[in-house]
Amino acid sequence: MFYFLLFCIFDNEKLSQRTLEDTFSSNGFKALFGLGEDEKVRRSYISERLSKIDLNFFKEIYEQMYGRFSEQYSKSEIEKYNLIRVDSTIVADTCTKFKEGIDQKSGKNSWNLVF
Repeated sequence: MFYFLLFCIFDNEKLSQRTLEDTFSSNGFKALFGLGEDEKVRRSYISERLSKIDLNFFKEIYEQMYGRFSEQYSKSEIEKYNLIRVDSTIVADTCTKFKEGIDQKSGKNSWNLVF
């Protein structure tokens, strides 16, 4: 499921149950993951499966990937490429604040900030 979701994120601009189903049905996905052409998945199954995944599953994947990344690159290399570890909650909160502060029709900021 992780590889499926990761592939879908890279393959689609926007994710929905329909795009997930379409991606699973694509020849490229099936060839990459060694699935038969007759293999299918329904949106309802994807929805059900996603609703039952323990969120700690994704947390553990992240922790493992970050650990491996940290082992492969020195602190100076990480800083050189300006790679930082952030909490998605902070990112979402910041985006919400920007959205509130920028007029969605005109694009002007209501805080009179200079960018």
